[in-house]
Amino acid sequence: MSNIKEIKNKINSIKNTKKVTSAMEMIAFTKMNKVKEKMLSSSTYLISIQHIISNLLSTNLDYKPKIMSNYNYSKIVYLIISTEKGLVSTLNINLFKKVLININKQVSLKKDVKLILIGTKAIKFFSNINIEIIAKISNLNDNLSPEEFRIKKINQIVKSIVSSYNNNLIDACYLASNKFVNILNQVPKIIRIIPFKINKIKINNCYIYESDVINILDKLIYCYIESNIYLGLLNNLTSEQASRMVTMQLAKNNCDSLTKELELIYNQTRQNNITQELNEIVSGNIS
Repeated sequence: MSNIKEIKNKINSIKNTKKVTSAMEMIAFTKMNKVKEKMLSSSTYLISIQHIISNLLSTNLDYKPKIMSNYNYSKIVYLIISTEKGLVSTLNINLFKKVLININKQVSLKKDVKLILIGTKAIKFFSNINIEIIAKISNLNDNLSPEEFRIKKINQIVKSIVSSYNNNLIDACYLASNKFVNILNQVPKIIRIIPFKINKIKINNCYIYESDVINILDKLIYCYIESNIYLGLLNNLTSEQASRMVTMQLAKNNCDSLTKELELIYNQTRQNNITQELNEIVSGNIS
């Protein structure tokens, strides 16, 4: 009898777990859709900046900003964006593996590598390796907006990176984050954001600039770098919610499978107990 009660308790426990995983799946789905909208809007904004910068460069062929200069670099910063929480399957692990391969390659070439970490998981992981960490940011809000983006001091990090580059303290900055492709596919990406290259494209639109073109271009370049990082954050957050949603869905399916197995064992055990009791009653009557 105690065995039946134990099985019944396990079934109830798994059913309660299923309720939790189902709720977490719906929450992740809702958050993913909200952040995905912001990600798509931010991507459109970044493309627009690229077009304007390209237009300015096409009309000012003699001017080439230092931050767009491409040369051999030895002092590198990696800006790594991870999730704040777990339950995201191998999302962070895949990104960290790719970053470590990249870092080891740079170190083997005698490059000076430093890290800027965004996200609790990145901070915990990369604090255990022998690479200098120059900045850490954690506990970013799920509902990222341009205002919160600046409040969380990402803007200060961009200023620091640009200033360090202009003062020859660093030669390059790479952004490492997960890129959202679809619900089932998130790809770890490493892109160079400083120095960067934008191809000069001939655009039909004719812009009239009322201020100094060079000052406008310098400000747009800063916005371009900031937007790249912000888009990386949104991509990573969308990937986090998508991965968590799939993880919770798999957990829910496992709960269903376990429940069916335990219910079968419960019914078999219950039937065996009933049969045993009937045999005892029959045996008692015969004797």
